[in-house]
Amino acid sequence: MSGTTDIVVAAGVLGGVYWLAQRRSDEGDAHARRFLDHAVEQANALIDEAHAARVSESSPKPAPSSSSPSSPVPSAAPTAVVPTAPAAPKPAVPPSAPAKPAPAAPAGKPATSPTPPPPPKASPPTSAPSGRPIMTAPPPTTAPKIIGPTQPISRAFDPLFLAFGPTLPASYLRALAAHESDMHPDAGSGPGRGLFSIVDVVLADFNERHHTHFVVADLFKPVVNVQIGADTLGRIVDSYAKNHPDVPNLREDWNHPRFVELVTFGWNAGFSERGGVGRVAAFLARQGRRDLTIDIVAANAAAAGATAHLTNPNKARYCRDVVATYLRERDRDAHDGLLTTPMAPTQPTSSPPIAIAAAPMGPAPVHLPT
Repeated sequence: MSGTTDIVVAAGVLGGVYWLAQRRSDEGDAHARRFLDHAVEQANALIDEAHAARVSESSPKPAPSSSSPSSPVPSAAPTAVVPTAPAAPKPAVPPSAPAKPAPAAPAGKPATSPTPPPPPKASPPTSAPSGRPIMTAPPPTTAPKIIGPTQPISRAFDPLFLAFGPTLPASYLRALAAHESDMHPDAGSGPGRGLFSIVDVVLADFNERHHTHFVVADLFKPVVNVQIGADTLGRIVDSYAKNHPDVPNLREDWNHPRFVELVTFGWNAGFSERGGVGRVAAFLARQGRRDLTIDIVAANAAAAGATAHLTNPNKARYCRDVVATYLRERDRDAHDGLLTTPMAPTQPTSSPPIAIAAAPMGPAPVHLPT
């Protein structure tokens, strides 16, 4: 309560007491007179005390010094009297001392302040304490790339392999088709189509050489696709034998992994004398070199002016994978008692192709009805 309010209250109390005492005094009550005198004394004392408090509040106070704290303000006297042990008095806080901020808590430990202020909103962290970036979202997931064909490889197309590739190991044709299409006749997500992923240029070359009229849709028919694939592989083997008979690794030997790798390299990257394996073999032969592997071909392809496909490491890796599958399939066939050795190689022939109905086991193309 302020000093002004105390004066007003005291004056009101004095007036009330004086009125009551005066009324009784008029009635001749001596006791009332004494009561009136005592009330007047108490009221005057209360008024004087309130007036002194008002003067003290209105007087200017010196500004506190920033270098030294001012005298502490005494705590207010308790108003309730309880017959219990008094509570420990709280230390007075100097009014001029500014509140010191709580020391920052070490990283990773909670703050020790009982009522810490709410932390300001901050952006999500972009790095972990170790400096590595934090993944704010899971990385995009992609389907894993299938390495190699589904196991075990189906033998469902072996009759076609034996019919159209009698001089080629059925286990090799099976391994190559497994890597090209995983044995799916309807495969065609890339430029190649069908079991052996025959591309348009190979189809056109086959039609021109055999006077057939197969179209792209026919490549999804296993009887056509296998016929074109086996014919192309036969051309590669014949080309190596005809143009490079003195290169050991280009001589037909299906038991020799280096020969099988070079046949597969010619299939996948190019075999011709104009720009494929044959061109590199001729380039090295002019330098007196007869040692030929897919690595040597890749290393000399650019100098020989051959196709850049021969320098693609993925194609070399593909060839090795096919040969590894072929060797496993050959062992599996031997374990199961199946024929693994092809017929003796024959010399290239220029005889016209005949229908499969006339020679079901021959390599002649099949003429589908138009």
